[in-house]
Amino acid sequence: MLITSLGGVVLFVGVDIGGTTIKFAFVNENGDIHLKWQEMTKQDYTDNSLAEQITTSIEHHRKRAQLKKEQILSVGVGAPGPVDSKNGILLSATNINLSPHYRLQKELSDYMALPVILENDANCAVLGERWVGSATGYKDIVLLTIGTGIGGGIISNGQLMRGNGGSAGEIGHINAVSSYGVRCNCGKWGCLETIASASGIVRVAKEIIHSNKNTLLVDHLSVQNIFHLAGKNDVVAKEVVQRTMKPLGIALANVAAILNPEVIIIGGGVSQAGKLLLEPLQFYYDENLFPEMRGSTLLKLATLGNDAGVVGAAWSAKQLIIG
Repeated sequence: MLITSLGGVVLFVGVDIGGTTIKFAFVNENGDIHLKWQEMTKQDYTDNSLAEQITTSIEHHRKRAQLKKEQILSVGVGAPGPVDSKNGILLSATNINLSPHYRLQKELSDYMALPVILENDANCAVLGERWVGSATGYKDIVLLTIGTGIGGGIISNGQLMRGNGGSAGEIGHINAVSSYGVRCNCGKWGCLETIASASGIVRVAKEIIHSNKNTLLVDHLSVQNIFHLAGKNDVVAKEVVQRTMKPLGIALANVAAILNPEVIIIGGGVSQAGKLLLEPLQFYYDENLFPEMRGSTLLKLATLGNDAGVVGAAWSAKQLIIG
């Protein structure tokens, strides 16, 4: 166990920026969470207000936890969208209002006077699950984060795949509807996340409820209730699940056909539906999977839940200090 000269256990900060919330955690060198919390993501950010919000929140909770400054060694940040991790630039963020080519790493490092690493949020999630989650022991992994949007992280032969332009794993922007669909925040039409993300699932539900109000979802519409009521044989909820999980299953079968990983892990807030999500998704995945891959590319739920991103971001921060 690493100890500072002042006698305190050292910690790494993990930050996971999402479209709805920003999650934070102080994590030790073994991947254990010392303290975690979250704040709402703001609708409008000026050039440096995001870095200010993150810094202020970390300092507030450090003092609240009675931690010395010297105990915090570095900060890892997971951000939604393609990232130039070498230069610490968030190239674009479709689900939060930030200027393109935002130099978040430098701004945050200047504010905190600490080493900072910037990574794609889904990349952080797959790193977290490999460190202490459901991907431990695997070398070829695909992780899907399903929340406000859909992100993807890929590890091949033990190495994180970022791609030539920092956009590897943008599974949410696979075209899921070839000739129709709604406009995605990225500017395209018919992206997978317009159908199978949390917001996409609710949107599909509203469309179906418009023509069939014979469902408890009329007064209790949420992703959690959609899967819960589908498990109770609510006809409308079951149709929502079918219309959203089928394109997701097809997309994952296509990902498996290209990469043939050992495991595809489903994480993010929507994964909290558990087997009510996994069972229909498994059906459509198996139905469309290349037969020779059955049994060689497994489908699993993430075990870290919404903590995967902050844990993986902290792992990245740890690499800055001790490798």
